[in-house]
Amino acid sequence: MPIQLQLSGACLIGLVLGWPLAVPVLCIVALTTGLIAPVPWQQQIDMALWLGIVPATLSFLLGMALRRWVWKNLFVYILGRAFLGTAICLFVSGALAQWSGQILTVTVEPDLAMVARWLLAWGDAVVTGMMVAVFVAFRPQWLATWSDSLYVPPPVK
Repeated sequence: MPIQLQLSGACLIGLVLGWPLAVPVLCIVALTTGLIAPVPWQQQIDMALWLGIVPATLSFLLGMALRRWVWKNLFVYILGRAFLGTAICLFVSGALAQWSGQILTVTVEPDLAMVARWLLAWGDAVVTGMMVAVFVAFRPQWLATWSDSLYVPPPVK
């Protein structure tokens, strides 16, 4: 295949664990991947950085911005942070990786690789948005970034 499917799950891990716990978990995942598959150290570091730490950090920063400048409600949390936020954060991370010299594959030209990174980000966004919607509905305590007092309005009396 000219382009390999990349599902990082970094934004989902960041929403579930919170940023301080997500970073070491993503580093452990990259290290474990290197132990299971024959991946050189440089590629392990690139995976940890561009598929893990950078998207999780961008997602955390986007969440802070949404909390500050946008309404605090369920719709903004699921659509903004989990769905659209994941697509944007993964695309920006992929674009930064490409601009820093990481190539997606040798057979795809750089402009087409940017289109591929945009499309690959949506796969992760759909999974993250769906999982977060399920977690908010049935197990909100599984999300470290969720707070009923922030996102659920008090009942009208």
